[in-house]
Amino acid sequence: MQLESVLTSLRDLCNMPIAWAIFAAVAFRAAWSLVQFFTCPVVRRRSKLDPQAARDKLNARVMHSPRFLVAMLIGIALSVGGLYALRVPDVGPLALAAIVFGVFILIVEPSRLEVDQDTMRVSAAQLDGQEAYEFALERLRAAHIERIGMEFAMVTLLGLVITVF
Repeated sequence: MQLESVLTSLRDLCNMPIAWAIFAAVAFRAAWSLVQFFTCPVVRRRSKLDPQAARDKLNARVMHSPRFLVAMLIGIALSVGGLYALRVPDVGPLALAAIVFGVFILIVEPSRLEVDQDTMRVSAAQLDGQEAYEFALERLRAAHIERIGMEFAMVTLLGLVITVF
């Protein structure tokens, strides 16, 4: 009985314009990640970050940025709030939209943090020699590509669900 109501809510959500708005937001985010990768000054070896300042930031006691904390809390709040709102019949489609958006944030935000940390590692590796710098640079490229792949996979999955339902 409850699975049937969730599927009905999913079908209703896919027929609402908000589904395409969520899809557009997720697709824009994925496209922006692609632009960031191709224009990243660190990947293009044009970093203007101070290597010692980057090393100090990496060795700091608290590495996570406030942006990461706020984004993760918003993702958790949207996901959990959406789960609780699923029980209300009239709010079902919007609850599913909140869950989808919250899960997207929870999946993507750690990869953004990884890119930020690897950017600092590349700058800090300049103090350790060319081999360490090249290794850190490859790690940054891999983090960018992983993030882009994850976001485009989410776009594809979301588009598939919207068109199927």
